[in-house]
Amino acid sequence: MTLVPKQKGSEDLMPLTMAKIGEELQVKRVSGSDEERRFLTNLGFTEGAPVVVLSTDGGNLIVKIRDARVALGKDVAKKIKV
Repeated sequence: MTLVPKQKGSEDLMPLTMAKIGEELQVKRVSGSDEERRFLTNLGFTEGAPVVVLSTDGGNLIVKIRDARVALGKDVAKKIKV
């Protein structure tokens, strides 16, 4: 087994879909097309923003971002890295 060293500046990121309910995390990166990133940014998903998963249902999430509750489909939630 060969271990690959971590690249400089890389972080351990996971998609928001893998977060535990009630765990407060910070948004680290938002991926996707320009339109998807703009949409998520307008909802408050910006780098450093605190986010908490309130509930899940089949991969779909309800999260608290800033002072709002937002429902996200699993395909969109996968684009948010925490």
